[in-house]
Amino acid sequence: MKCKEIVTVIEQAAPRRIAYSKDNVGFLCGNAEAEVSGVLLTLDLDVGVVEEAKKYGANLIIGHHPILYRGTKTLTVDAPETRAIEKLFQYGITYYAAHTNLDIAKGGLNDLLAEKLGLTDTVAVEDVEVPEEGIGRIGNVKPQTAYAFAQHAKKVLGAQGARFCGDKDKVISRVAVNTGGGASLCESAASLGAELFLSGDFSYPQMREYAARGMCILDIDHYTTEIICRELFEKILKNALGENCPTLYLSEENRNVMEFI
Repeated sequence: MKCKEIVTVIEQAAPRRIAYSKDNVGFLCGNAEAEVSGVLLTLDLDVGVVEEAKKYGANLIIGHHPILYRGTKTLTVDAPETRAIEKLFQYGITYYAAHTNLDIAKGGLNDLLAEKLGLTDTVAVEDVEVPEEGIGRIGNVKPQTAYAFAQHAKKVLGAQGARFCGDKDKVISRVAVNTGGGASLCESAASLGAELFLSGDFSYPQMREYAARGMCILDIDHYTTEIICRELFEKILKNALGENCPTLYLSEENRNVMEFI
């Protein structure tokens, strides 16, 4: 089975056309025509992840975060992206990224996060460029304090810690979530009645503002809310390919660079 045939399965679940127009998704390095020897599933790509794929004998890496995302115009030897790309070519490994399309897709990363946290009757927090699609999810939970939900979320996601702003004793039943960095969705979440918003990368002034307006903010770091992409990729591929699915590996080298100390 060729790399492009494996990727067709991912794109059926998360079509490239629904990604943000500024995003960089799809085959980003390597040979789509290569026969697959194994697939490594990851959130990020770096040299350690490429070396891990080589160790396993996997010549296709499927990740969530793109490489060369922020308009890189040069590839110099001192750039981390260059070193990873150099290793990809050296080892004959192909890299494919499903980013905002995986976040937005029905049954995608935000739906998985909402499911893990027990949200029901979910809808998108905000519309996107593609009709009938949306980013983030908001839904219902059984009435509980914001503190109890925060502890539940930390346990479910295996978070080292979290930042919280708001009334910990407030009883909530309406929760919004967004994987990775969802700070830009605060106003949409608030307008839909979110009593607590779980995401990452909030600024201090933003947390103060929305807490003052009565919405609790639970900031669980970017990595922790998105590393679940590995199990989503695995589920998509195994469900679609069954016995024809190549050997899949979930990256262990893709570690959280943030620590609570």
